[in-house]
Amino acid sequence: VSMQPTRPVQDIIQEANIRLSLLHLSYEEMNRELHQTKTDLQQLRQQLVERNQLLERLANLDGLTEIHNHRSFQNFLQAEVNRSQHNRSPLSLLLADIDHFKRFNDTYGHQIGDFILKELCKAVGQIIREYDLMARYGGEEFAFILPETDTEAARSVAEKIRSTVEHHDFFDGLHHYRVTLSIGVATALPENEAFRTNDFIDQADRALYEAKNRGRNRVALASLPSSTKWLPR
Repeated sequence: VSMQPTRPVQDIIQEANIRLSLLHLSYEEMNRELHQTKTDLQQLRQQLVERNQLLERLANLDGLTEIHNHRSFQNFLQAEVNRSQHNRSPLSLLLADIDHFKRFNDTYGHQIGDFILKELCKAVGQIIREYDLMARYGGEEFAFILPETDTEAARSVAEKIRSTVEHHDFFDGLHHYRVTLSIGVATALPENEAFRTNDFIDQADRALYEAKNRGRNRVALASLPSSTKWLPR
């Protein structure tokens, strides 16, 4: 029988150790790559969360004033109506409109009008509660949702907002402007499914027009019909 020369055992062991070392290095490299991939995925996931939060924030904020927009107002109002029905607690809504706002745009230009809108939001945003909501309802009109707030408390908040705006110095660096608000107040006890948010908004809107008709720069409470069972008299 012809046999190949046998390699020394020492050589075989040395080769085995070399191959084992190569396998170990390959495993370490794979482990590092896996760890790096996991880290990259976590960072990507965090970036996606942050970007989604930013998109959600942009979708709910007014681009000019940086307060809540009409969409956010509607969602928040419905959520608070549901919560008030569950807790049987009062809910108040204020609609406010800048008096003679068109004059600012016509006299001084739209940039001054924009300045007044933004400055008003900064001034009023400092005096409302953290869990209240201030939203730009449209144009120069603003809405305030006051959870767990009865009629007298809502009237007090509305008067504080009106007074704050009246006495605020709207100074753009060149000129001082006097700004006033008219505010309509409605309070509800939404105890059942018959409650409709559109009716609630309409009550506050009617009160706002009453404040306008009575001379502006004032607060008016909603005049509630006797058939409206879900609103306190």
